[in-house]
Amino acid sequence: VLLAAPEPSGPVRLVRPSVYYKFADPRLEALPAGQKVLIRMGPGNERRVKPWLRAFLRATERR
Repeated sequence: VLLAAPEPSGPVRLVRPSVYYKFADPRLEALPAGQKVLIRMGPGNERRVKPWLRAFLRATERR
């Protein structure tokens, strides 16, 4: 699920209707929580995390 997170091509708008921020784009807000975390961490950090996730997935599939 995390590796399927979309990679937005530009800035992502957030809105703050209450205490918590939400994505202004309803399609992004509807994503699973883990995918939203990856998007919020920014493209640079997402590029660092996804290879680690792929390696983790490969390592756990062998068991």
